[in-house]
Amino acid sequence: ISIISHGSSKEKAIFNAIRVAKECVESRFIEEIEEKLPRFSINKSNNSKEKSE
Repeated sequence: ISIISHGSSKEKAIFNAIRVAKECVESRFIEEIEEKLPRFSINKSNNSKEKSE
């Protein structure tokens, strides 16, 4: 997980960035993406057949 803040960010912005990162970890955000991402992958062999027809 990457939460990006600018160098000129105030204390509240840094606090919120850390809070968001913590919430992502606690909610198992990465694991959920890993689980759901294959549903969106493109089947290259089917895609190339469609283009040639």
